[in-house]
Amino acid sequence: MSNRQSQSSSSNQVPSTNVPTFGRYASQDPPNSRNVQVSTENQQRPDPRWSPVNLFPPGFSGSTERSRRNIVQGPPGFHNSTTARAFDSETHFPGVGDPSLGGKVASGSNQSLSGYRADTNARFTSPNLSSEPISTYSIPSSQVDPPDLSRLRLSTAQPSGAQLPPRDTVPTAKTESLVSESQSHYTSQAKGSTLPRPGLIPRPAMPQTNYPAASQPGVALATDTQQLPRPDMSSFGIALRIREGDISENYLASLKYATNIRNQTGSQNVTASAESTVNAAVNNFLPAACSEEVFKPVHPCFMRMSVGMFPNAPTLRSKFPLPVGAVVQPLAEPPAGEQSVPVVNFGKAGIIRCRRCRAYINYLSMFVDSGRKFRCNFCGFLSDVPSDYYCPLDNAGRRLDANERPELTCGSVDFVAPSEYMVRPPMPPTYLFVIDVSSSSISCGALSCFISSIRQSLDFLLGDDRTRIGVITFDSTVHFYGLKSSSENPNGKLDPFMAVVSDVDDVFLPIPHGCLVKLQDCRESLEILLDRLENMFSMSKDSGGAVGAAVSAGFLLLQTCGGRLVLMTSSRPTLGVGALSKSALEGGERCSPNIVGTDKERQYLEPDNTFYKKTAVNMSRAQISCDILLCSGTNAYSDLATITPLAKYTGGEILYLTRFEPSKDYIVLIRSLRRMVSRETAWEGVMRIRCTRSVKCHGFLGRFFMRSTDLLTLPNTDADKTYGVEFVLEDNDIRTEAFAAQCAVLYTASGGERRVRIHTIAIPVTKNMADLFCYADIGSMTNLTLRICADAVLNKNFETVRKDVTDSLVQALVKYQQGGSQMQSQYSTVSNLNSQLVLPEPLRLFPLYIQGVLKSPLLSREAGVAASMLLDDKSFLHSLIDIFSVTLSSAYVYPNIVPLFPLDEESNASQIGFFVSGGPLSVQLPEGLRASAAHVLHSHRVVLIDEGILLWIWFGSSVKPSFVQELVAETSEEIAPIFGNTGSISPQYLARAFLCIPKPGYTSSASRARAIVQSILACRLPWTPLRVVFQGDPLEARILSLMVEDRTVSQPSYIEFLSSVQRQVQARLTNS
Repeated sequence: MSNRQSQSSSSNQVPSTNVPTFGRYASQDPPNSRNVQVSTENQQRPDPRWSPVNLFPPGFSGSTERSRRNIVQGPPGFHNSTTARAFDSETHFPGVGDPSLGGKVASGSNQSLSGYRADTNARFTSPNLSSEPISTYSIPSSQVDPPDLSRLRLSTAQPSGAQLPPRDTVPTAKTESLVSESQSHYTSQAKGSTLPRPGLIPRPAMPQTNYPAASQPGVALATDTQQLPRPDMSSFGIALRIREGDISENYLASLKYATNIRNQTGSQNVTASAESTVNAAVNNFLPAACSEEVFKPVHPCFMRMSVGMFPNAPTLRSKFPLPVGAVVQPLAEPPAGEQSVPVVNFGKAGIIRCRRCRAYINYLSMFVDSGRKFRCNFCGFLSDVPSDYYCPLDNAGRRLDANERPELTCGSVDFVAPSEYMVRPPMPPTYLFVIDVSSSSISCGALSCFISSIRQSLDFLLGDDRTRIGVITFDSTVHFYGLKSSSENPNGKLDPFMAVVSDVDDVFLPIPHGCLVKLQDCRESLEILLDRLENMFSMSKDSGGAVGAAVSAGFLLLQTCGGRLVLMTSSRPTLGVGALSKSALEGGERCSPNIVGTDKERQYLEPDNTFYKKTAVNMSRAQISCDILLCSGTNAYSDLATITPLAKYTGGEILYLTRFEPSKDYIVLIRSLRRMVSRETAWEGVMRIRCTRSVKCHGFLGRFFMRSTDLLTLPNTDADKTYGVEFVLEDNDIRTEAFAAQCAVLYTASGGERRVRIHTIAIPVTKNMADLFCYADIGSMTNLTLRICADAVLNKNFETVRKDVTDSLVQALVKYQQGGSQMQSQYSTVSNLNSQLVLPEPLRLFPLYIQGVLKSPLLSREAGVAASMLLDDKSFLHSLIDIFSVTLSSAYVYPNIVPLFPLDEESNASQIGFFVSGGPLSVQLPEGLRASAAHVLHSHRVVLIDEGILLWIWFGSSVKPSFVQELVAETSEEIAPIFGNTGSISPQYLARAFLCIPKPGYTSSASRARAIVQSILACRLPWTPLRVVFQGDPLEARILSLMVEDRTVSQPSYIEFLSSVQRQVQARLTNS
């Protein structure tokens, strides 16, 4: 099953225009317009972010007070002694925080990236390897090739051909910095901001960073491994990275406002080349349809390019070895303080589009002939302006009402679609829950959790009074339920009725009406059914397995109206249509963890049969999406890979909870279902991306079905879905000054209105290879690289993929360094550039992130074994990468690590906020830690490790008992009834304790730690698990595998990897 599909799109052309940044996004209100209608749908619905979650899984009961008295307040080893050590185990990490072994490491002394960036022309000379703290978990250096550190130097200097803005033009703290101005919406006092949505981190003030002039020679620094390129570990830097991932400042500079560029040209230190670049930007990249003062570009949360300048010719693109594409999240939720996407209704005029290429009107469109025609910025065609849309032009050639029209001033906009954009009336939001009632679902507690989570999510279903709902259950047969309307049964007999279909090889609808009903009319009948379901099947011994038959039944119910099928199961498909083959049922290698990370893995990541893909394609054509909630109660193989196409080709969701236990997984299940049914959702949608003439979309990556060469079918997409796309140049060069891409999603809103969501982005075109490097965006570049690797391992062996991704890095540095031969004049102490490892500043973290990809469970057998991964886990990982946002991919390749205890009181800590029942809370985020065991795993510490898809909390063996006592005492009333009197505190208990939201005005260390955990969880997908690991536990191997900078049995350390890359770069430069 391939994650990529290739296609070609229409060739278009764009005239020269200006491309500003998104700097004024938060500082201005949207322009007034008689045609702008801001949607207010769903405002009366309860917000799941503010509503309390029932923390008790169904079936748990008991006296809270009795449980609180009997609980032993401490981890294993306390045994009713409050003065005992925090853990029985005296295990320490040898060499880590243990003075007796010479491993004492000063904490809190991490080098901030802001300090690293203070001199971007500096050369970094690596120290001797012996000066690097080496964990005893690393193998002896004799077992790997020793790095050649004598010649390794790191530099972030630009080649002379790079046309970067002068460094002194980037403001310091005394002026408004590029980043702080362009993203001022992150401050809690942003204009127009209200209470932040869950997980939004208000950005603090930008720390002061001084930049030398571009012409100033680099200064050699005596450095050690602490000064190697790393993400900013300051409180500000780690808060920003948790919220939005990595973003390069030069990439933002390529999108800056013309007015900002004009102001910067007055600097005394601007070089001639930089000044010419600025003047060219002013002259050629102004928005054509509006003034630059009111222009609001696409926010990076919606669409981000991997490069800030686009190659002008196929030959230049072929020489650039890194991905050129975009990461698109069309329905993303705007950050705090941002205005929502404006809604425009053209009325009788209809949506204004190019008559030739069908691109939508945007801020780059140019009006001519006194406003009677407009020129398409994609293909250059002149189209007539409808009389109802006509407006005269001013002296600058712009419409007099241009500044009042969002479609001409905003990069992102929603158009209300008229009737010609519909093939049928807009569908009502429809939900069909298909529930596994087999013995395996009952025994692990999943059935009761399924029913309870549905009941608690009913108030959050989209669509208001239009919402329709239905229920199907299955084991070895399929059960349909007819629900009764209270208005049609005034006598109060609302008991649902049931019909059973035992032929699971040929499913049919036994009830012609009543299986899909309006929730508003039949809620009482539905709640009666939910109350009875568990008791109806509580004594069942039916092992089930009719998954395919149940999905087919759901398809039959929804095929005429479309909607969402939510499959909630704990069984493998063993019976009826879609049943696994005999070889798959027998298990063998398919169930063995020994093939994870081997070349045999990819054949078992393919579906066992084609039934589910064919069904998914038919569902996609009928506008049906399928969500999969798979709760596996044991370590048994569930064959997730076989049913994954149901979600992949319909734009559905996948949630896999292995080793399901209600005590730890129920809260994840209910939060996930609430988010799934309440987030902004696009129904019966299609998506197309149009590009400048001579450029086409080469491949899309994500969850969708390709209806044609460039049209994606999205029966259901939402705020959490992200897509990747690569661009390729055809035979002709780009003849315009700017490259433009327009993402258009035609969809039905939950309120029943047909709309078109438009995101238009434009960047300058360049003929200089150095510009591709110097204006790259590290976040989206890493995201696309990770997606490409995930797709490649399904078709190639691991070593080939690992070699390809490393070669792309090496080749990129070779190309960059070959273009910088004239830099020798800047370094009087350097006789040969080949003795340096020269890194472009925007991609200075790329080698570190490539190493993170190589060490991840995606490509590393060692990491997969450490995570105890089965094939189901690997299949789930691939499905998650399909929807990775830049934020998640950044954390996945290099985890965000923050201490939870002990914490120093820091006045410059960043404030981050999250939602609780009744209002938001904020917490100070401490400085981050670099991903190395010697700097993280100290026995007296409690540390949070965020890898994007999972949060880990590591407890050292010497943590003060008072911290654990506080944590248990503050949360026991909420969670003690779940666990009872166990006599000790388990990792599951502590994980659940961290999920308890602290009360406002908290002062204890445990409450602050819980607040930090909650704030980071709020920035992640709702099904992100939280796991607690004690020092010395077997699962600690997974924690060590996340230490990206450390050496492992099969992988080098960060400094060794850089040395290896440097040797390969030098060898290629010598041979070229």
